[in-house]
Amino acid sequence: MIKNEKQFLITKSRLERFQADYQREEQTVDDSPILKEMKLNSLLSLIDELQEEIKDYENLKSHELNFSIHSFDEIPTILIKARINAGLNQKLLAEKLGLKEQQVQRYEATNYASASLARILEVSKVLNLKLGELSQVNEIGETISSKNIVSQLEDLGLTKKFIFKKLIPISDLEAFSVEQTKEDSFETALLHSASVISRIFDWDSLVLFKKEPLKLDLTKVGSARFKSAVNAETMFLNAYAVYAHYLSLLILNALPDMKTKKIEQNSKKVRESIVKEYGKISFETILKFVWSLGIPVLPLKDEGAFKGASWRMNWKNIIVLKQGDNFHARWAYLLLHELFHILQDQDKADLSVIEEDELTSYRNYSDEEELANEFAADVLLGAEAEEIVDECVDESKGMVERLKITIPKVAKRRSVNVGNLADYMAFRLNMQKINWWGTATNLQEKGNPWEMARDYLMPNLSMDHINEIDRELLLKALT
Repeated sequence: MIKNEKQFLITKSRLERFQADYQREEQTVDDSPILKEMKLNSLLSLIDELQEEIKDYENLKSHELNFSIHSFDEIPTILIKARINAGLNQKLLAEKLGLKEQQVQRYEATNYASASLARILEVSKVLNLKLGELSQVNEIGETISSKNIVSQLEDLGLTKKFIFKKLIPISDLEAFSVEQTKEDSFETALLHSASVISRIFDWDSLVLFKKEPLKLDLTKVGSARFKSAVNAETMFLNAYAVYAHYLSLLILNALPDMKTKKIEQNSKKVRESIVKEYGKISFETILKFVWSLGIPVLPLKDEGAFKGASWRMNWKNIIVLKQGDNFHARWAYLLLHELFHILQDQDKADLSVIEEDELTSYRNYSDEEELANEFAADVLLGAEAEEIVDECVDESKGMVERLKITIPKVAKRRSVNVGNLADYMAFRLNMQKINWWGTATNLQEKGNPWEMARDYLMPNLSMDHINEIDRELLLKALT
């Protein structure tokens, strides 16, 4: 964002330089047409961005606009835009406030992070801004504290570790370093953090400082079955579902051109398509296949809550994976399980499925969950999955204790993943009230599937389609 005339002139100069570079590159003979196209596209993107900044600044100076502050995270942008629109440079605003020009420059350089709430209210008054939520600040008075924010969120089942690592903006962390603080600028930081968190959960920004319990709108995540928060675990599940849903919306906004392809929900055809295109069945090849269908995959690694989720929002699909382990086979299984849900009801604009239970528990499954399990197993092991299991049982002479030795041999002979075969055997034994999951876990191949999925996601995102605050939330979730 251009904030003053000096930046405006610098931006115009940069634009002219990039335009000249673009024209020169167009006339250059390059041995690699692909490389040349990449250079041109990169320059064109920079040119478009600078042109947009210049247009916005000129529009602010030439048109009379009305501004109002609806939430605290808008404060920096609105204050700067309102000043420019009022025909005031930083020096003139400083004079009206009885300050030095350098102080206003510092405020704007730090997006008003160093300004007290009283100062922000004073600047807003000078610029004749409609205050919106700011006008209610006096109602909450001394309840503006880091302790109140954290306490309210903990009552939802969120842990301090999660709150500080994933929800609080980095620029505001200092204000949370002590339980109570009287520094004026910290008060502003707390209000800013409250506003950012409220974006996720769709609250009034000041609700975190009030005494009434927080409420979650679960209709947006489509998880009506989780509405009765009977214990801390369920409460966290509800809150985390809203958080993951918000991140999913950001992902879809950052993939504006992605459209889901319609394909038949047929495990044999899916398996054949993956093998034909990528040569083998693995978590990586399944991940690539799902993306090729226009279905982004968001990997998360926070503890607790659900294992996976599938959402369709206005015809756009996304899968969320949240495995707590580093076993490729189980990530592959869960991804296929969620793909099954996505491939259902493809003629409906919206869909929501949240996997509440542990992947390995297989408790209380509906018919749809059973079908999703079978779909995943058939893609991973082929249509002869039952035949392979019978072969393992026969070779082990019906003795469960021998399966640990038999399964790797059969998996190699049948060219299937040993981890997938072990898990499927554990699932079958579980139906006979035999718990073999511990042994199945010992047969898993370790890696970093979360990182693999993250690294596939990040380069595909157009971050300029989401604002700075949401970018930070998303990057916090992915680091």
